[in-house]
Amino acid sequence: MFKPLDAISIGNYQFIPTKGLLVYDSENISLTAKERTLLNIFLKQVNQVIDRNLLLKEGWEDEGVITGRSLDMYVSKLRKKLQKDASISIKNVHGKGYSLNIDQDLRVR
Repeated sequence: MFKPLDAISIGNYQFIPTKGLLVYDSENISLTAKERTLLNIFLKQVNQVIDRNLLLKEGWEDEGVITGRSLDMYVSKLRKKLQKDASISIKNVHGKGYSLNIDQDLRVR
């Protein structure tokens, strides 16, 4: 598979931030601006819990009214777009936040 220079490997996906695309095999999966923002935040701290308030601040700071439900909705959408690779999960850590987990043992190369 061809890998663009600006692509980031996430399990068996390639993330192309400049285009807002996830590529799985030959399938292109478009990300919204919010999904892309969240994924970029998660990628800075893979396998670590990221505080819910930090996600809200970085993802919605410029929009005035912030609702936790919006965050939950975008995390859910991102989960669905990453579900083809069993080695990737976004977990809710009750009372704390979320973590993007990539299990190296389950990855198929």
